[in-house]
Amino acid sequence: MKINIGFVGYGCFGPSIIPYFLKHPYVGKVALAELIPERRAAAAEKFGLTEIYNSFDDMLEHGKDINCIAIHAQRHIHGDMVIRALKAGKHVYSAVPMAMTREEVEQIVDLVGRTRLTYVLGENRFYDPTVLLCREMYSSGGFGKFLYGEAQYTHDMSHFTSYKIYKGRDNWAGKPPMFYSTHSVSMILSIINEHVTRVSCMGCIDKEWDHMFAPGKNLWDNPYINETAIMRLSGGGVMRINEFRRRVWKSPQTYINCINGTKASYERSMDMHTIQTGSSMDDIRIEDVSERVRPVRNKDGSAGYAAIMPAERLPEAYGEMKIHHDGAHPFAIDDFFRAVRTGKLPPVNAWNAARYMMPGIIAHQSAMRDGEPLAVPDLGNPPADWSRL
Repeated sequence: MKINIGFVGYGCFGPSIIPYFLKHPYVGKVALAELIPERRAAAAEKFGLTEIYNSFDDMLEHGKDINCIAIHAQRHIHGDMVIRALKAGKHVYSAVPMAMTREEVEQIVDLVGRTRLTYVLGENRFYDPTVLLCREMYSSGGFGKFLYGEAQYTHDMSHFTSYKIYKGRDNWAGKPPMFYSTHSVSMILSIINEHVTRVSCMGCIDKEWDHMFAPGKNLWDNPYINETAIMRLSGGGVMRINEFRRRVWKSPQTYINCINGTKASYERSMDMHTIQTGSSMDDIRIEDVSERVRPVRNKDGSAGYAAIMPAERLPEAYGEMKIHHDGAHPFAIDDFFRAVRTGKLPPVNAWNAARYMMPGIIAHQSAMRDGEPLAVPDLGNPPADWSRL
C-alpha cells in the first residue's frame, strides 16, 4: 500500500521537512495545501509538486485519494486541523504543539480511540540523543527510582520576523510559552513513562515586548514572555520546566538539565554530558558520555547522527539528506509511516502526546492565577489490544 500525503503549510519548516516525506519508500505521492500563492509556486518549483491546493479545506474536499495529512501550519490552529482531518478519515502527522486547549486534546484522543486512525505528534525531542541514553538507562533500572528532573526550551524570538510584524489583538506569535512545552515535557516523561498530576507555574513580564505580550495584544491576552513550572509526577517525583522566549543565547536550546534518581544521575553543563553513580559519597563514579550523545560535526560543516541514534533503521534514502534538529525528525516521520503501514500504535501516539501537552495548558492557567497549584487531568493509556511498533 502506497501512502498519499497531503502536506499542509509551506512556511519556515516546509522546505526542510517535505523531503523526508518525498523520499520515504512507503510514499506514493505528496500533495500540498498552502494559502499563499508565492509559496505554492516556490514549492512546485523546488520539489516538482504537481498536486497543489489553495487551502486545507480545498484539499479535504477534493483530495479523494489522500489518506494521510501532515500538518505544518501555524501552531495555534493544529488542534482544529487535526480534528477535521481525523473526522475526514485521514491518518495524521502533526507538528508540535498538539493543540491549544484541553477540549481539543480530549477530542483528538477520543477520535483516535474510536477510529483507530494513526495519529503521530512530530515531537522530535522524543528521539533526542540524550533522551535515548537516559531512557535506555532508566528502563534497565540504572537510575533507580526517579526523584527530580529539569528540562527547558529556550528560544529567544527577538530575531524572528513574526515577532516584528504581528501586532494587535489577532497576534498569534504572543502565545503563552507553556503552550509550546512538549519539547521539554516530553523528554523527561518519555524516559520515566509517567504523567503530570499537579502543576504550579509563574510567568515573567518583559515591558520591552508588551506590544505583543500583554492583555489585548495577542489571541490569549497572555502577558508572559517566559514561564517556569514545577510539576508533580504520578510516581511521586518532581520536575521543573522552563519555557523561555526571551533570553540572550546563541541558538535555540532544548535539553535536559538533569535526571536525578536513587542510583544515578545524568547532568548536562556547557555541553558536557555526565552520568554519576554510586551507593555512597565515598563511592561516586563519574562517566563522561558526551561522545555518545553529541551529533557528529563533519569538517565540511555538515552534521551526522549521534553515536547512540539507530540510524541504520532509517530508509536508505535518508542517508543522503541533511541533518536538522540533531537528526530527530527522520525517526518521527519513519515511525508515522510504519504505523500507518502496519496499523500498529506509534510511540508518540495521541495518549502520550496528550500527556506531553496537557501540563503546559494547565501550567499557563496556573501562571495567570499567580502560581496557584492546579490538578492536571490525565487521559489514560491507549487500548490494551492495540499492538505497538
